[in-house]
Amino acid sequence: MRMRAGVMLFIDKASKLPTLDRVIDYTPPIVSPETTAIATITLMEHWEGDRDLNSSAQLISDRHNYDYVLVVRAARPIGILTRSDVVRLVVAGTDLAATKIVAVMTAPVITLERATSVDALTALSLMRQHRIHYLPIVDRSGLLVGMVTEDDLCQYFESPILAAAMPTLAPEPDRQPSQSDGGEICLVPSHQDLSDFIENAVVCLHWVAADGTIIWANQAELDLLGYTSEEYIGHSIIEFHADRAVIDDILDRLLHDRAVREYEADLICKDGSRRHVLIDSNSSWRNGEFVRTRCFTRDITKRKRAEEDLQRFNAALSHAMEGIAFLNPQGYYVWANQAYATTIGYSPEAIVGMDWQRTVHPDDLQIVELAYGQMLDRGKVEVAARGLRKDGSVFYKQLVMVTAYDSQQQLTGHYCFMKDITAAKQAEADLIRSEQKFRAIFDSLLQFIAVLTPDGIVMEANRTALEGIAIERADVIGKPFWETPWWTHSPQLQERLKQAIVRAANGELVQFESEHFWADGTPAIVDFSLKPVFDAAGQVVMLIPEGRDITDRKHKEDIMRNIALGVSAKTGDAFFEALVEYITKALRVEYAFIGEFVQPEQNRVRTIAGYGNDRVMENCEYELSATPCEHLVDLEFYVCPDRVQQQFPDDVLLKELDAQSYMGILLRDSAGQALGLMSVLSCQPFSETQLMTEILNIFAARAAAELERQQSQMILYNQKQDLARSNDDLQQFAYVASHDLQEPLRMIASYLELLERRYKGQLDAKADTFIAYAVDGATRMQTLINDLLNYSRVGRQVRDFEAVDCDRILAQVSNDLQVTIAQNRAVVTYAELPQVYGDPSQLTQLFQNLVSNAIKFRTQEPPLIQIGAEYIDGKWLFSVRDNGIGMDDRYLERIFIIFQRLHGKTEYPGTGIGLAVCKKIVERHGGKLWVEAPSACGSTFYFTLFPSCRLPMLSSPTIDRTIQVLLVEDNLGDVELTRLALEESALSIDLIVVGDGAAALEFLQDLKQDATAAPYPDLILLDLNLPKKSGHEVLAAIKTDRSLKRIPVLVLTTSQAEEDILQAYDRYASGYITKPASFERFVQVVRSIENFWFSTVILPPA
Repeated sequence: MRMRAGVMLFIDKASKLPTLDRVIDYTPPIVSPETTAIATITLMEHWEGDRDLNSSAQLISDRHNYDYVLVVRAARPIGILTRSDVVRLVVAGTDLAATKIVAVMTAPVITLERATSVDALTALSLMRQHRIHYLPIVDRSGLLVGMVTEDDLCQYFESPILAAAMPTLAPEPDRQPSQSDGGEICLVPSHQDLSDFIENAVVCLHWVAADGTIIWANQAELDLLGYTSEEYIGHSIIEFHADRAVIDDILDRLLHDRAVREYEADLICKDGSRRHVLIDSNSSWRNGEFVRTRCFTRDITKRKRAEEDLQRFNAALSHAMEGIAFLNPQGYYVWANQAYATTIGYSPEAIVGMDWQRTVHPDDLQIVELAYGQMLDRGKVEVAARGLRKDGSVFYKQLVMVTAYDSQQQLTGHYCFMKDITAAKQAEADLIRSEQKFRAIFDSLLQFIAVLTPDGIVMEANRTALEGIAIERADVIGKPFWETPWWTHSPQLQERLKQAIVRAANGELVQFESEHFWADGTPAIVDFSLKPVFDAAGQVVMLIPEGRDITDRKHKEDIMRNIALGVSAKTGDAFFEALVEYITKALRVEYAFIGEFVQPEQNRVRTIAGYGNDRVMENCEYELSATPCEHLVDLEFYVCPDRVQQQFPDDVLLKELDAQSYMGILLRDSAGQALGLMSVLSCQPFSETQLMTEILNIFAARAAAELERQQSQMILYNQKQDLARSNDDLQQFAYVASHDLQEPLRMIASYLELLERRYKGQLDAKADTFIAYAVDGATRMQTLINDLLNYSRVGRQVRDFEAVDCDRILAQVSNDLQVTIAQNRAVVTYAELPQVYGDPSQLTQLFQNLVSNAIKFRTQEPPLIQIGAEYIDGKWLFSVRDNGIGMDDRYLERIFIIFQRLHGKTEYPGTGIGLAVCKKIVERHGGKLWVEAPSACGSTFYFTLFPSCRLPMLSSPTIDRTIQVLLVEDNLGDVELTRLALEESALSIDLIVVGDGAAALEFLQDLKQDATAAPYPDLILLDLNLPKKSGHEVLAAIKTDRSLKRIPVLVLTTSQAEEDILQAYDRYASGYITKPASFERFVQVVRSIENFWFSTVILPPA
C-alpha cells in the first residue's frame, strides 16, 4: 500500500508538469531575409521583445541577449542564425555589412506544431532526437507562435518543482489510497510503468552512495556519457569527473546536507571526450544518516561552446584590423573595438557615450550628416571624410555605415566600419600632382605625342598634336590611330601606319617621314616614330607615336643641298665664285661677297668673289671703317635686318647697291686666326633671319676651310717651287763642280805621280813621304768627287721604271765583284728572287753597294752574305744579312747621312756616300731602307720594293690627264667626305656631283648629244637610295646604253641587303661597297677606290 501511495503521489505531482505553453518564448528575436548579417548580429545582442503577460514568463529568465535569431518570411520561419554561425562567418572574413542574412543562415528549420497534447517532455525529446537546441513552435497554418530552447527546457526539468515531484518512489506513511465514489480503489500506474517512465526520461538522473559509489543511473545519463550500466553503475563517481577538486567539493556539500545548484563540472565520456554539465543535487537522509544523493545532470556542452564561440567572436571584433563601432540613433557610441578607438586616439571604454561629432572634422560634419540621411534611406552608405583625433590631429577616413533595426522595424542604431585612408589620400594627392605634372609636360612638348594600345587604339594625345589640326580629345580617344584626322588625307599613309603598328607591337622601333596638313591647309613634313613600351615581362603594353615638324629643316636641307651641289665639285676661286652665286639664289638676296683681309693690316679687305644682279662682280679692296663689316672684327657675326643705310650713312657701297639689309660673318682658320669675311645684302628687309643665319654659319665654315686650304696651298706651292729651284741649283752645282774639279785634279794627280816616279829615292826620306801623302790625297779627292757625282745623278735620272728580274741583277753584281769576293773568300747566297718595278741600273748600284759594304766591314772570319725576299702587305721586303762587325744602336740612322763614317780611313776606306746613295735609290722607288745590327752578330739591311704587278705610289702615274669622276649622291655629308678624300690625291681628279638619279642620267645623255662636251666620266660612284630615280634604275639605264655601258660603275651605299647586292651585280655593277660609319674608314675606302681604279686598273679610253 505504501508503494502504491508513493506512486500515486508521484503521479499526482507529475500531472502538475507545465504544458508546452509554459516554456514558449512568444517574442523571440526575428529578422527578415533581406536584413544584413551585421544588423542581425546587433539584434542578437540587444533584443528586448515584449513578453506576453499571460504566459508563464517567470519560467524563462528575462534576457538582454540571445544565442540565436530566427529568419522569418510572411510570419513563417525559414532559417536561423546562431552564435556558432557568427563565429564561422567572422573567421571566414565575410563582409558582414554587405552580406544578407538569407545567404548565410542555417536552413531549413525543424518546427513543432502547438497542440494541447504536446507537453514540454515531447519538445525536449524531439530536440534530442534531431540534435538541435532551438525549436520554433508554429500553429496549424505554419505561422510562428514562439520559440522553445533546450536550455529553457532543461532549466525547468532541473528546477525545484521537478525535484520536489520526484524525491522517491516510496509512498508517504500517512497517505491512504483514494477511493472512487463506487468504493473502488482508483487505478494508478504500476511500478513497472513508473520505472519505465524514469528510465526513459530525457533528464539525466543518478544516485550516489555515501562512499561515492554510483548506485543507480537512468538511460539518459548513460547515453550522455556513452557507458553501459555495468561500466557506470558500481563505480566511483570520482572516476568520471575530470576535476577531482570539483567532485570532492560536491560530495562534501552533500554530506553536510547542503544542496548543489547549477554547479559546473566536466565529465569524462567513454570515448575520452568531455561533457560540460550543470549539476543539481540534494541528499537523502534516513534516521539522521546519509543514504544517497539525488543528482540531476544537465548537458551544457553546446551552450559552453557557443559561449566560447561568442567570446572568440567578440575577441575577433575587438581585435579586428578594421575599426568597428555601434552607435545608437541619437549618435552616441555604444561600443567600439580597439582598432576604431586607437585610430581616433581613445580607449574603447573612453569612447562609449561620446558624440560622433567629436570624431569628425568640423568642415566635414555636413558631409557625414548627409551620408547619415542617405544611410537611413538605403540601409547602407559609404563616405570619405576627415577625422579628428583626441590630440586634435586630422586624418582621412573611409566610413561604411549600416542601419540596424529590431523585429518591429524600429531603428536601434547603426554600425560604423572605419578605415584610416590618410596614406591612400596622400598617395592619391601625390598621384594627382604627378599626373598634373605629367600632363603639363606632356601638353607643353613641341612634338606631337600620343599613347596607343598595342593594337593601335588612341588612349591619349597631347595638346600640340590636337591643336595642330584644330581637333578635340573626344575626336580621337578610343579610335584606331589610322582613322584619326591626322592620317585620313592619305590612304597610302594609313596603310603604311597599319603596318608600322603591327611591327611596333612586335617590339620594333619604326621611323619614317610623312606629309600632313595643318588646320589652315599648310603642308608639313613630319619625322614620325612609333616606339613600343615593355612591361617587366618583356611584353609590349603600349605604343608611343611621336612626330616632329621638320618642314623648316627640310627646307633648309634643300637650300643647303642646292648650294652644296653647286659648289661641291669646285675648289679655289671657282668654289668661291660658285658659292656666292648659289647663296644669292638660295637665300633670295641680291648680293653676296667673300673677302680676305689684306695682311698685315686687317682693316682692309680684298674681295675674292662677289655676285649680284645675276652676274659675277669684279673684285676690289675697301676699308672696313664706317661699314657693317667693321662690326665683324669684334662680334664675328652681325645682322641688320632693315634700314642698314640709315645705320651706316657713310658707306658708299650700300647706297650704290640700294641695300636695305645686311648679314655678315667672320671667317677663321683652324687655329682661330681671322682670314676674311662673308656677307650678303638685300634690297628688301630680311624675312627669314634665323634660317639665313644657320645657313650662312654652315657655309662660312666651308668657305673658311677653303680659304685656309687655298692660302696653305699657295704657301706650299711657293715653298715647293723654292725647294725645286734649290734642289736644281744644288744638283747643277754638284754636277758642274764635279766636272770642273776633274781637270785640275787630274793635272795635280798626274804630275804628283810623275814626280813620285822620277824623283823617288833621289830626295830624302821626308820628301818621299810628303809626295806619297800628296798622291793619296789626290786619289781620294778624285774618288770623292766621283761618288758625289753619282749621288747627284740618282735624283736627276728620269729613266722609266720597268720589270726588273732581281736574280739577274744579283748575278751581274756577283760577276762585277768576283775579284773582291775571291780575295776576301766571301760567300754570297740568295734564293730565287722576285721581279720588281724599277730602274735596272739603280737597283744594280743598290745591291752592289750593300754587298760591297758587307764584304768591307768584315771580321777575321770569311764574309757570309745572305740575300732574301718576302712578300708582305703588297710589297717585297728584301734583306741583306752579313756576319760582319755590326754597329752600335746609336748609329743605325746616322750611317745613311752623306759623308758620315763610323771608322777611320786607315781601318776601312771609303767616302761615306755609299749608303746615302742606297737610301736615295730606295726612296725613289717608293720604298724604305733601314738596318738592324744586333751586337757582335753582324748586320741586316732591309728595304722594300713594289712588285712588278703594280706601280709604286710615288712613281709617275700611268694616267697623265685629269680624271673625271661622277658622284651620284644626295647626302651632303658623304659628298664632302668624298671630295676631301680625293683632294689629297697625287692625281688630278675632277669630281662632278649630281644629287638624284634623274639628274645623273640627264647629265650622261647631255654628254652623248653634245660633241663639244667633256668626255665621259672615267668612273661613276653611285648611291642606291636616291630621289626621283633609284640607283638600281640608273645602273640599269647605263649598262643597257651602248655608249655608256663601258663606264665602270661602283655602287657606294649604306645598304647591306643581299637583295641590293645581287641586283647590283645582275645589272653589271663593277663593284659594291658599303659606306663605313666612321670618317677615317670612309676616307680609307675612297682612297682605296682611287688606288685601285686609277693606279692598278687600266680604264677605258676617254
